[in-house]
Amino acid sequence: MRQLLAAAIGCNLAWGIIDAVMYMMNCITERSGKVPLIEAVQRARDARAALDIIQNEVESELQSLLDPEEREAFSRSILNYVAKARITSTRTRVAKDDLYGAFACFWLVFVSCLPAAIPFFIFSQPHFALRVSNFLLIVLLFLVGRKWAQHARTDHLEARYNYESIKTGSLWLGYNFSVGKKLVLEATPMFGGVFGDITGIAPGYSLSISYEPIEFFTQGEYFFNAGTRAGNFFYSCRSSAAHPEPGFVLE
Repeated sequence: MRQLLAAAIGCNLAWGIIDAVMYMMNCITERSGKVPLIEAVQRARDARAALDIIQNEVESELQSLLDPEEREAFSRSILNYVAKARITSTRTRVAKDDLYGAFACFWLVFVSCLPAAIPFFIFSQPHFALRVSNFLLIVLLFLVGRKWAQHARTDHLEARYNYESIKTGSLWLGYNFSVGKKLVLEATPMFGGVFGDITGIAPGYSLSISYEPIEFFTQGEYFFNAGTRAGNFFYSCRSSAAHPEPGFVLE
């Protein structure tokens, strides 16, 4: 077991180095990719042609936030900067910030392995150590998903107990979609971590279609057991309801 863990940590060390090198290559590629734009703007026959080049390069999502006058002013501010920019060989070299970022990438990849490995060095019983390791990974998965949800401004968090199995809990993160006004379709794709008597991960969904006063609802998930493939299963439930009067529900 210790030899297997040492091999896993060595593998993570190698992946940390690979990701660090890929990060530096991406930084150089991103800087070099700006050179054609600078050259095209500086070689434009007049200011109008240069502004057209810049507006074609600016993302449409950003332009949609601005009115025509603001787009023109924004493009001119970029033109004033790009027209004076100098193309140097440093754009294709590794910069100091690239090294700092690569160092951070290496440690993020390497340290992410430690929570899964530490229980096997602490506990003598492999089965119990595996359960602790799975629990730590699920908690980390939830925290990373929560951070992503804050960044993406999603708003669906869910906790369950005794749902997938007895003495088993699960944590879910999802994104809510809603379409329609009278005929309303609401969908929530989710991803969850399951721990307890059974341990694993589970993609899931909830879906509802409503047309006042009637509503149809379904929810499901596919559970991937961390211990054995034979423990995988799909579960789904459905319901319908009518709301003839406020506060009165028929199911």
